[in-house]
Amino acid sequence: NVLLNLTIAFLIIFGGIGFPVVFELLSWARKPTRTRLSLHTRIVLQTTLILIVGGMIVIWLFERTGTMASMSTPQQAMTAFFQSVTCRTAGFNTVRFDLLNNATLMICIVLMFIGASPGSCGGGVKTTSAATLVIVLWNRLCSRNTNRLHRTSITASAVSKPVSVVIVSPRLIAHMLRSLHIARRLLRLALPVH
Repeated sequence: NVLLNLTIAFLIIFGGIGFPVVFELLSWARKPTRTRLSLHTRIVLQTTLILIVGGMIVIWLFERTGTMASMSTPQQAMTAFFQSVTCRTAGFNTVRFDLLNNATLMICIVLMFIGASPGSCGGGVKTTSAATLVIVLWNRLCSRNTNRLHRTSITASAVSKPVSVVIVSPRLIAHMLRSLHIARRLLRLALPVH
C-alpha cells in the first residue's frame, strides 16, 4: 500500500530530523522575508537526504534481482525507499530480512549506526556527527587546516566531540556483542538440555 508506506516513511523522517529542525522549518515557512536556515538545519537536511537517497539506490541495486525480483520497478523503488528510511530509526520492514543478501544487511547496519539527528526520537551516532566526520575527512584530503562547510568554519571543539563519538561507538558495540556472546555461552552451560 503506497499511501501507508509513504505516510509511515514521512512520519519517520519528521521524527528523525529532530524537533529543533522541525520548528526552524515551520518558522522559516511562516516568515514573509525568509532568512537563511541555520548551519545545523542545513547539515541535518542534506545528510538526511543523502542517506535516504543513497541507501535507497544501494538497497535497490543489491536486491532488485534478489528479494525484490518478483516486484515491479515502482514497487521495488517504494520498498527500497521505505527500507532506507526505516533502517535509520524505526526498524519496520516490508521485506524479510532473513532473505536479504549480506551487502544489503551491511548497508542497513551502517544506516542504523548513523541513525537520526540530534533532538529527535531516534538513536545512533547522529547525522550531524557522521556529516562532521565526512567534512573533516574531506578538508584533510583537500589539504585544508580549517573545516569549512557552506562558507562557515567549524571550530575544533565542535569537531572533536562527534569524531570521538564515531570512533568510540564501534568499540562499545563490539564490547557489548562480545559480552552478549559470553553470556549466551554461560547460559547454555548453566541450563540443562532436554
